[in-house]
Amino acid sequence: NKQSGTMAKWTGKKANVSYIKPEEPKFLKAFKEKVGYKEDKEILQAKFADMPSATNEDLEDGEDEQPQVVLLKTGDISQEEYDKLRSEGRLSELLNDRSKENENKDVQGCANKKDNAKIPEDGRIIFQPSTKRSHTKNDECEVSEKKTKKEKKIKKNKPLLSFNEDEEEEF
Repeated sequence: NKQSGTMAKWTGKKANVSYIKPEEPKFLKAFKEKVGYKEDKEILQAKFADMPSATNEDLEDGEDEQPQVVLLKTGDISQEEYDKLRSEGRLSELLNDRSKENENKDVQGCANKKDNAKIPEDGRIIFQPSTKRSHTKNDECEVSEKKTKKEKKIKKNKPLLSFNEDEEEEF
């Protein structure tokens, strides 16, 4: 049996993909004939049907999916300014400008870590490394552990076999 179908060739835009159902093995054919199984072709066609393309309504955010406007400091844009920028299509420009400003602030913040021990005015959260704890109790435990390890090593160095004990003592 010849199978008809198209090979997918890369065109740079969209690849043609198709499904070719392989031939059914003989044992499955025989089993289906015994049982009386009939394949429903409508289900298979629905399963491999083309998906509908997205519409403009699908791509736009709904009223309940809009961002919530919160004014934390002076210089933040209000709801009206946001609506105006969005209608003009300049919202992405504003977001890019804001992200560059934040990157510059982060670089400056890293340079002045010691100076900024208190909470920053812009509301950012800055994590600082924890201070080292004193190890007085731990140091004592480590010293005693080192001694026991050295003692164990000395005991391990003793010969396990006793063939020529006299000769070893002479050296």
